[in-house]
This record gives sequence, C-alpha cells and structure tokens, in this order.
Amino acid sequence: MRKLCTFLSILAIAFALQAQDGKLRVAVFDPSSSGTPIDEGTKVAVRELISSTFVNTGRYTIVERSLLQQIMKEQEFSNTDVVDDSQATQLGKLAGANKVVLSVVTLVGGRNMLSIKIIDVQTATIDQQKTKIVTSSDLLDVVEPLTLEVLGEKVVYPSNTPPPAAQKQEVVETPPVQQPPVQQPPVQQQPVQQQPEQQPVQQPSTITVSSTMFCGLEVMTTDLPGMYQWAAAQRACPLGWRLPTSRELECLCDNKKRIGGFYGKQYWTSEISPKRSDKAITRTMNDGKVEIEDVNYEYCVRCVR
Repeated sequence: MRKLCTFLSILAIAFALQAQDGKLRVAVFDPSSSGTPIDEGTKVAVRELISSTFVNTGRYTIVERSLLQQIMKEQEFSNTDVVDDSQATQLGKLAGANKVVLSVVTLVGGRNMLSIKIIDVQTATIDQQKTKIVTSSDLLDVVEPLTLEVLGEKVVYPSNTPPPAAQKQEVVETPPVQQPPVQQPPVQQQPVQQQPEQQPVQQPSTITVSSTMFCGLEVMTTDLPGMYQWAAAQRACPLGWRLPTSRELECLCDNKKRIGGFYGKQYWTSEISPKRSDKAITRTMNDGKVEIEDVNYEYCVRCVR
C-alpha cells in the first residue's frame, strides 16, 4: 500500500509539472548501443547533450532524471535495462511527458552511427528521426547539431564531418562488376593507323530499396542479395541502414509474415556474443531460435533504420 501511495504521489508531481509552464515536457533516455558496447561516460555525455539542446531552444522542459529513475524503479526496470519504443512511451506517459527521446550508438570498425528519434507519447508514433555516421573521435561533436536537425533547426556541422544521411534513400548504388577483357584474334595485316579500341563505360548497378514500418523501425521488405560473414554483414547495409539488434530481430521474426520477403533461414544481428568476441548472435526465422555463431559463417541480412 505504501509503495502504491508513493507511486501515485510521483504521478501527481509529474502532471503538476506538465501544466506548470505550458512547454512540452520531454523524457530523454540513456542511449542504447549495438555492436561494440559504449562506456557509461559516453552514455551520460550523449544523454546530457541531447537534453541541453532541447532546453536551449526555449520550447521544452526535461523530465528530471530522478523522477524518471523512480518511475523506472516502480515499473521494475534496472539501470542497465534497454528501453524499447513501446516501453519508453509508457514510461513517458507515467512521467507526464509529451515526447520521449531515444538514441542508439552503433560502433563498428572505429566508426560510429548515431541515431536520434522523437516519439509522441499519445500516438506512440515517431515524429522525427535522423542518423549520422562519423569516426569514433567525432561522435560527441555531432550530438548537438543532429539533435537540432531532428527539431527542424538549421545547423552547421563541424568541417571534419560529412552531412547526415538522407532518411528516404530509395535507390542504392553498388560498385560495378569488373568484366575481364575479351581476347581479340591477332591482326594479320599491318594497318596504316591503329586506333585504340573503345571500351564500353561501366555503369553502376542499383538496388531498389522498399521498406515498411514495424516494431518502431523502418524495415526493408526484402533480404540483401547473397550471404555474408558477420563483418561483411555490418558493411552490407546501405548508408543510413544497419543490422537489427537481437531484440529488434525478435520483433521482426514475430511479424515476418506481415513484413514479407524473408527467404533465408538464419539472420545476423548487430550484437557480438557477450562471452566470445569471435561469435555473434543470429536468429532462425522458421522457429525463432537464437543461435551464437562463428563470425566467419555466412548468413542472411535484413537491414533496418
């Protein structure tokens, strides 16, 4: 009974704060990571940079960290739990927030992909989402400008970082396949002037990307062609796309018939085994079974963003 009264008191404070100044209240959660885990200091830095950027616009107030932690504790979340879109929406409602902000940091081969999205707690839909790929040393430099871009503000990125990835990339260019030259028979007569043979110009082939929204993600509706080792699978997704986490791939498996196009049996996730750096996590689509496989094996790839 005492625990219930404490929780109701927290809710009363949250809703009183929501009506206090007329500004939109935002709950900013710790960034999650896929691939190589990020350290606690980086998590705090990314979260605080996002929070301060929202506050400095003058249009938002941030849900106090202590209030958010207390609600998570009452809902039996630990400090290490990864909060997905639906859980964040529910926690945001309980904290009296209008919007929640989730971020993901993916570290692969010395490069980072940072993704930031805003979710409306009433409609449980994503208002805005932006992603950017940078070197590991530039990660914190782009958090503020990428957050401003999510908010629709004009920004200037540092000169050493490229512009953010486009969010609606429908056609992806792939390198042309180099064909061996055709051997010509020797010329029997000496020509007056031999002109160099004109080689046809190789045109890059393209892959048309179609997608749908499931599990709070934009999901490709077909597999990437071919089979990939884990390191190659990380690079195979087009710019702005990535491998799903283990939890995200579980949701895709649950909705595989509605999403369609799952022709392969076993798919890579973005996560390395917590016990072995030479093994990564996969999921078998026909029975949903999770496997820990050698990174040199070849499996299917379905990209998300």
